[in-house]
Amino acid sequence: MLLSQPVDNAALEESDPEAWLVTSRLDLPDGAGRLVVDRDRRGESLVTQDDSHFLVLGCDAPLNPHATLELSSPAAGVPLLGGRTFPIQPVPISIPPDAAGGAVRGVVIGPSGVAVPGAVVELYESDSVESGLDGASWVLHRVDRVTADASGAFVLDAVRVRDASVPPERATFLLRALDPVSGHDGRAISRLTLPGSVRVVNVVVHRARQRALLLHSPAFEKPLIARVRPHVVVDVVEKRLVRVGSDLAFGLQTGTCSKEGQDVPVNDGCPTMKISRMTVGGRR
Repeated sequence: MLLSQPVDNAALEESDPEAWLVTSRLDLPDGAGRLVVDRDRRGESLVTQDDSHFLVLGCDAPLNPHATLELSSPAAGVPLLGGRTFPIQPVPISIPPDAAGGAVRGVVIGPSGVAVPGAVVELYESDSVESGLDGASWVLHRVDRVTADASGAFVLDAVRVRDASVPPERATFLLRALDPVSGHDGRAISRLTLPGSVRVVNVVVHRARQRALLLHSPAFEKPLIARVRPHVVVDVVEKRLVRVGSDLAFGLQTGTCSKEGQDVPVNDGCPTMKISRMTVGGRR
């Protein structure tokens, strides 16, 4: 937001971001009908910039550029220098024309083929993070979270359409569905390619993780490939590795561990592994 008067930063610190409201109404063609979603966003953070005429509001969910959006401030308004306040009545929000988004709807299905009511559905997308050591790296993070209705149906009304600047393997999104009763989860990967489009993605919740699978290879001339859970394959290149278990699921975050120009991909989870030997400390 760009204001004509500078903001009083000290008074702003006492303001509650959750008192800010963004109303959103999304209306998109969906097959033979239309998908209409009314979903309000609440403020999550309120930050001024070096130039106190600028005020940045972070919301608890992303915004879709194809939705009709209106912003309202708290009744007390925005505190300005000099003791004045400026209440913002519902005003339209303009989105940059190069922004593109769509929606995803679907049903969370349990192991028996029955819908899972009240399932929690999370949306993960990849973004580039700049690092002084390794340059840019891509990080998968959660951007939205909704709860399925009594029939297991859910709608995510703000999913990005990635342009050509994003590598194809990073332009996808990931859905993670969690059964609140059993604690079991399921994941699905897809991609939006057309602005203003609606994609149907159903997520199947698995009964449980595999826990007894062990893979063994007497010869390690080629990398050992261990399938530790459905749809997740991990390449293991350490030749001293004997067995790989699947007693721990891999997390969603990925990154890079590097030193002096050497780098390897890492994540935040690892199954049980058995190795033939290892060196502790160093060797000549």
